Amino acid sequence: MKKGAELDGVKIEGHDFDKGTDYEEILRGYEKIGFQATNFARSVEIINKMIESKAKDIW
Repeated sequence: MKKGAELDGVKIEGHDFDKGTDYEEILRGYEKIGFQATNFARSVEIINKMIESKAKDIW
C-alpha cells in the first residue's frame, strides 16, 4: 500500500459517553463530530464571544 498524505484540520471523533454527560463538554466536542457539527460549534463560540463582549460593555 502507498502511504497517504497527512491532512491538516480537526480530527473527527465522537463524544465518549463513558466519561459522562457534561453538556458543555459535549457542545465543545461538536467541533470534532463532523462538518455540520463543526459549523455549529463555531457558531456557539461566536455567540459566546458576543455575549462576553456585551457583558463587558455593560460593566
